[in-house]
Amino acid sequence: GVAEKINTACEDIGFFMIQNHGISQDLLSKVQTASKHFFDLPKSTKIECQAPFGLGYMGEGKENVAATLLSN
Repeated sequence: GVAEKINTACEDIGFFMIQNHGISQDLLSKVQTASKHFFDLPKSTKIECQAPFGLGYMGEGKENVAATLLSN
């Protein structure tokens, strides 16, 4: 049931939120600050963080909810 609800949210809404996950507000704030610093970097720097199979920085206009290390 949970996986089906997540799938529906991704397909119909485009995102989902998780409540009561147990991650501290302090850690969430640190991750948000680090993310902002990364995305404020020049595009040329962020491009260097691209990894194979859709992992890492993907660039504008791209998305990937599930990535795999296995190539087809």
